[in-house]
Amino acid sequence: MEKLKGIFASEIPILNLNLAHVRQFNEHLYKIIISYPDEVLTYLDATIDEIFEMTYNKKLPSIIEIRPYNAEQTKTMRDLNPQDVGQLVTICGMVTRISPIIPEMKTGYFQCALCNAPVISEVDCGRIEEPVKCSNCHDAYSFQLIHNRSFFIDKQVVKLQEIPGDMPAGQTQHSVTLFVHGSLVESVHPGDRCSVTGIYRATPIRVNPLQRTVHSIYRTSIDVIHFRKLSQDRLHEPTDG
Repeated sequence: MEKLKGIFASEIPILNLNLAHVRQFNEHLYKIIISYPDEVLTYLDATIDEIFEMTYNKKLPSIIEIRPYNAEQTKTMRDLNPQDVGQLVTICGMVTRISPIIPEMKTGYFQCALCNAPVISEVDCGRIEEPVKCSNCHDAYSFQLIHNRSFFIDKQVVKLQEIPGDMPAGQTQHSVTLFVHGSLVESVHPGDRCSVTGIYRATPIRVNPLQRTVHSIYRTSIDVIHFRKLSQDRLHEPTDG
């Protein structure tokens, strides 16, 4: 409730959640958050937003966003494996490169070319479904995407590199690609040592951008949920487990 009081005072709809505390409180809930972050975090965001509205009789401009950190014991990049795909992970490293800010569509605004009837369609897993039939004039395949009425959020690509101390002798440094969205954009810069918590993703690589055929090898990345900058002399913190 103290954190909700802070959100009420600052009107910043972000709640940082230490998963080590969740683990002490309820081991089962902790495991569910780690294993099914996409589904559980969406539900928790809606629940905490409802509690805030009931407690303070006030609705914020955007839904309160829970940002968990300390997922499991902090891993090195070499410890990530296929069993971690789709789960919440925490890794440490040094930021080596960041991209310019990229606009990414969140919801698309479609309009019928014949009767101008609008339809809003949400982007799901990088894909947006174009409406097939207009419910107003019943014409098929008549929708056009109106870009200036669609909703976009900021996106940034960050390259995180392994710290030399985590690297076995004689091996080259590993790196991982991070995708950063919304208010987390521009929160880290090259040279920063940080602990990153996010959802480990595996994305298929198309043989040809114009075809749906994909390679058997997948490209891995992390959708960042939380950044925590670390001191230069200590990368792994004793409380990370």
